[in-house]
Amino acid sequence: MPANAGRALIVDEGTSWSTLCAVRALARSGWSVTVGCPGARGIAAASRHVDAVHDVPSLAEGIEPFESALRDALARSRAEVVFGGGDAEVLALSLLHDRLDAVVPYPDEARVRRAFDKWELLEAARRVGLGVPPSAIEAPAGPITYPVLVKSRRHWDPAHRVDATRLEATVATTGDEVDAAMARIRAAGGDPIVQEFVDGEHLSVVLLRARDGRVLGRVHQRIEHRWPVPAGWTVRARTVPVDTDLDAGCRALLEDLEWCGLVELEFIRGADGVARLIDFNGRHYGSMELAVAAGVDLPTLWALDATRRPVAPAPEARVGVRFQRLGGDLRRALADRSRRTAGSVLGTLGYAWGAHHSTLRLRDPRPALEYLAATASGRRARA
Repeated sequence: MPANAGRALIVDEGTSWSTLCAVRALARSGWSVTVGCPGARGIAAASRHVDAVHDVPSLAEGIEPFESALRDALARSRAEVVFGGGDAEVLALSLLHDRLDAVVPYPDEARVRRAFDKWELLEAARRVGLGVPPSAIEAPAGPITYPVLVKSRRHWDPAHRVDATRLEATVATTGDEVDAAMARIRAAGGDPIVQEFVDGEHLSVVLLRARDGRVLGRVHQRIEHRWPVPAGWTVRARTVPVDTDLDAGCRALLEDLEWCGLVELEFIRGADGVARLIDFNGRHYGSMELAVAAGVDLPTLWALDATRRPVAPAPEARVGVRFQRLGGDLRRALADRSRRTAGSVLGTLGYAWGAHHSTLRLRDPRPALEYLAATASGRRARA
């Protein structure tokens, strides 16, 4: 193991592409990486770069069995730092911040809760001058311009035992659909908000803020396609030049939230030219492979800073680097009724050449095979 490398544990639901990216990046830097996931089986767990895999149950089973299995995985792996693959795992780790024999590289529970609360996030964004979509905690009274997004203030809350650790947003086009989406979120233990659907250019600003306040790495990217449309995962993106005004606003937001660590901030820039904040991902994120390919090794920089190893800021990300999640992009192309399906599929396959991919890698094929097996069996759909 190189002198500046260490041991890391990543816990997730077994379905995270971002965990796979982190595993590969850390392993390339000489780190020993262990994965904890339900049944000790998952996309990242299948990678040849993983040193060991441990059975860590989903937080949908409760935080007590999660904590017990996590402690065992930490003891057996001798990991110095533990990362969460999703919002639920990050919230749980922040709750266990002072009870684990490893570094938890997130702020304390109060600050994580505040940043992950979509309503609190909007209030903080307003304070620092960032644009936000019109939003309401209850269904707006009077005429509504449809469609709207109905989302939970938090994907998961340790105070509630629910059947899922992520409550996805719903696009609603009628009042009845709004009511049904809000009822579904409440039944799962969440608190819904209703947000005006903004159409326009999708952007992400990625920042890694060190414990001492320095920015160790940044990437600005344009999201070219999502799946499911219009509020799903990034399936196609490319790096773009830094927007200095937007970058400054994002730094002010992290200062307001007292956030340290990695964050991906998602925006939509409407026809009026205003970029409006729609999401905060304070963890490894789905299109992170794009940042690594563009020369900003966020997983390694974060691990080095978290474990108090020497670390220098990364160079600026190369512009024009492309990312694709091929499976999701093909599904989007097949569902695209605005174009001839055959042409859309061929264009998607053409984009794959020269793009950097979330899962597919010829020298590490097992994660892609695991993804296909999980999709065929329905395990991924249930997750």
